[in-house]
Amino acid sequence: MSSVVDVPACVFMILLGTVLALWGIQLSRIMSSIIFGTFLGYMAWKYSYTAWGSLALSIILLLLSLLVGFALGFVLLRFSISLVAAYMLASTLVNSPYHLIALVVVLTLVLFVFSRVLLSAVLAATGALIVYKGLTILGIDVAITLPLCTILTIIGFYNQRKRWF
Repeated sequence: MSSVVDVPACVFMILLGTVLALWGIQLSRIMSSIIFGTFLGYMAWKYSYTAWGSLALSIILLLLSLLVGFALGFVLLRFSISLVAAYMLASTLVNSPYHLIALVVVLTLVLFVFSRVLLSAVLAATGALIVYKGLTILGIDVAITLPLCTILTIIGFYNQRKRWF
């Protein structure tokens, strides 16, 4: 039985992995602001229209909350990732709810300080792994793909670190 390789999907994986490795932080911040702005705008429109029944006022509130949501999503990305990671880590370490809250606060602060480096490293490595998987599915030798993806990880980490966010 012969295996069929989906070449367009592999090329898409390679392109997507390269973009993620080189510009993952910027892409995640843009996506975060779009998602949070859309969510906040929708919620403002839905509840203001239900409460007041005025379409004009609801549209104005939608636009205002959309702008506020864009700004908050852009700013709060690192904090929200630090908070979620701290809770996940703390909940595996302690059982007491009081210790959990204290550990979450401490770990959130620590992870927030290191979040720039951690996010850059994780996104660069994830993008390089996607490129590696796409290249190996295409049948390119590991002796070529492994150094190429290592170089991509280093360049991606450097590129994301030089742009402070």
